[in-house]
Amino acid sequence: MNSIIITPKSEEELNFIKEILRRMNIASAELSNEEKEDIGLVELMKKVDRKEKVSKETVMKSLGI
Repeated sequence: MNSIIITPKSEEELNFIKEILRRMNIASAELSNEEKEDIGLVELMKKVDRKEKVSKETVMKSLGI
């Protein structure tokens, strides 16, 4: 099943939404900003074209090493 992500404007709003979900017996999980960023990075990594190879020298140069 698909999921939704809700970003409340305040701590009070977050607690209100969590309470509504609890009363409706709907499973929910709270994500930190870091966890949301991780999910975004995973989605970007899935879309990367892995057919093209890049040399180690090019990578090191891009990293400034």
